[in-house]
Amino acid sequence: MITSTSNPIIKQIRKLSQRKERRETGTFFAEGVRIVGAALEKQWQFDTIIYSPELVKADFANEIIEIARKKSIPLTEVSADVFQTLSGKDNPQGIGAVLQQQFASLEKLSQSYGNWIALFEAADPGNVGTIIRTADSAGFNGVILVGDSTDPFDPNSIRASMGSIFAIEIANITLEDLKRIRTAGRYTIIGASDKATINYRGYDYPKDLILFMGSERQGLSPAAIELCDEMVSIPMVGSADSLNLSIAGGILMYEVFNQQHETSHRRGG
Repeated sequence: MITSTSNPIIKQIRKLSQRKERRETGTFFAEGVRIVGAALEKQWQFDTIIYSPELVKADFANEIIEIARKKSIPLTEVSADVFQTLSGKDNPQGIGAVLQQQFASLEKLSQSYGNWIALFEAADPGNVGTIIRTADSAGFNGVILVGDSTDPFDPNSIRASMGSIFAIEIANITLEDLKRIRTAGRYTIIGASDKATINYRGYDYPKDLILFMGSERQGLSPAAIELCDEMVSIPMVGSADSLNLSIAGGILMYEVFNQQHETSHRRGG
């Protein structure tokens, strides 16, 4: 058992709270019974599972540890004090993991079908994590981060995704990459803007589409709008001048879901 907070392994894991370290190592730290369990179920690559016997209370957490032993996944046992220094929670569940990042390649995107949601320069990791969770729930293939976006493996994004980050594809591409995908003609790109004249419920969403949404502050840039085949808007009648990105993304994704599934699901019916 590791009992020193200055242990080199522990110090390295703590560094994963920094985006620079995650980028350089290609790894990230995920915490919590549900999240580690989801990564195990989806067969992500683990560097190690970290746990504190003093803090582990849930039966499922103990099951995860036993499954990890059987699968020969490295286990790192630590004291409660050491785990507290790794945790982002007030009452940690005593289990976390260091995992390898996974991104869908541009080639895979270009050859895939189905629905995706793309976020242009999204800055808030909590929004990204929530959109990942909603995309999973609405049956989307995954989330495409375009341009200078936040890190989907940020602890806040991981936490907001509630494990869905392990269930769907995540891509990180440039605007030029998206242009090449559009040129290939496989997807219809539907942009969202408060200036668009088409109500989002008045548009018939085709299969194999990319919903394209802008950053929290600036929305889609003119260059991004040029890549869209059509633009839709979500009407607002109150005093608010914008919607939270994850809320707007959820509204649009479930409109696509409703239209593309049986008639009884359409328009909330």
